[in-house]
Amino acid sequence: MQITWLGHSCVLLTGSKKVLIDPFIEGGSVAGTSPDIVAVTHGHDDHMGEAVAIKKKTVAITEIAKYLKGKGIPVEGMNIGGTQVVDGVSFTMTPALHSTFIAEAGEGFSWGAPPRLLFGLVGAIDYPAGPRGVFSCLRPV
Repeated sequence: MQITWLGHSCVLLTGSKKVLIDPFIEGGSVAGTSPDIVAVTHGHDDHMGEAVAIKKKTVAITEIAKYLKGKGIPVEGMNIGGTQVVDGVSFTMTPALHSTFIAEAGEGFSWGAPPRLLFGLVGAIDYPAGPRGVFSCLRPV
């Protein structure tokens, strides 16, 4: 698996599929990345980024998945503690210590607990910790 850091928390995992994590690049665009799947770790603007504009299959926690579905995005929602395979890529969601918030049209929405995502792509696992804190229950991970 190739891991390419694109800026901030935006990472492109390339293996049998291309997974774009947190599609936000400050002052730039993720337009040239051509992901197969987008993964949104939580609902802050600097992590959701261009998820709506990309219009690719997206993986996110259930509350954010509902929001993205309302925007016409093909989305796979999941909950903390769950694992699912999307187009051959394994996604596992674990707890995180952070917040999640989406601001839109002058309103703000809190969208559930923020998760961590583990990605399994071509037999390798990537765990981008991001800004979501480190705590003792991560030892098994």
